[in-house]
This record gives sequence, structure tokens and C-alpha cells, in this order.
Amino acid sequence: MKPENHSASENTYHLREEPQPGHTEPLEVDFYDIDPNVLSCFLRSLAVYLQNPTYRLIYDFGTNTNIKLPLNSGDSPLIPIDDERAISYMGMGCYLLGYLHSEARTRDKALFSKIAIRTCEVQGANILATFDYGKRYYLVLETETRPNGETNEMMFEGVIVNPQKYLVQDRSNFQSTSANSA
Repeated sequence: MKPENHSASENTYHLREEPQPGHTEPLEVDFYDIDPNVLSCFLRSLAVYLQNPTYRLIYDFGTNTNIKLPLNSGDSPLIPIDDERAISYMGMGCYLLGYLHSEARTRDKALFSKIAIRTCEVQGANILATFDYGKRYYLVLETETRPNGETNEMMFEGVIVNPQKYLVQDRSNFQSTSANSA
């Protein structure tokens, strides 16, 4: 695994464990850019989940509960968003955003900090951790409130997951609104 270039001063958590049941390879994941409030046990549970996902977690807004949908062997817990991104809800307001290419993750990572919106329908997520696993590149995102918004090319159930498109759309809405008020 080759994590993105990052300085030694960044918060890094190295997970190294014996093979999980049914696996021959040890579980090895390097998490970096970690929010200091993230517990290592949460990061460990993410890695174990990705090694052998058996369910997809969804949040039911009507009953305010998490529901586990069983996965068939080989199914991905991530729901595709576009050609580059896929997402999985991990519970407690956390989402796992997976990328096919590290460049797209790097670009999004820089843009997420520019989105400060926090409503019940639209949520700009905070980045809790970054890691590579298997053939994907991940961001662990946290929302401050449970969004109950739409899903479109920029958002997944109200969580902004494509900050580049969201910021371009937001800027064009602002410009058209400004032009109309002039």
C-alpha cells in the first residue's frame, strides 16, 4: 500500500493484524490525516468490514434506526455515485467515500473544507480520516446532523459527496441570483 505523500507530523494510525477468519493475508491498513477525536477501534472496524463485508447499512429516517441489508458474497457495500465515487453509510453520521483514483480523492479532499453548509437537508461533511485499501482510495466523512435531503449528482441523501460539482453549481446559483437582484 502506498499512501499519498504526507509529512511525518500528520496523525497516522498503522493497523497490522493477523489474518481474519477465512483469510490468508494479514490485515494491514495505514490511516492518515486522522481527526484526533476518532477512536482507533472505529478505524479497525472499518478495515475489518472492508475485508469481508456481509451487509450494507442504511439509515431509515422514518423509524430513526439503522438497517442491515445482507450482501451476497463478492458484493460491494459501496453504492456507486458516479464513475469515480461510491459511498457507504457506516452509522453514527459517518460515511465511507471510496474512489477509483487517488487524484480524485486528493482534489475532493481539498474542496470539502470549503463547504460549510450544515442543514437538515444538505450537509457538508468533515473528513475524519484518509486511507487506501485494496484497489480503492477512501475518505471517512462525518456529518454534524442527519441530513434528509435529495440524492443527485452532487449529493447522496443530502450529504455533499462531489464537492467540485457542488461548488461549481453553488457558484452559478449565486451568480444568477446576484444578476437577478441587480
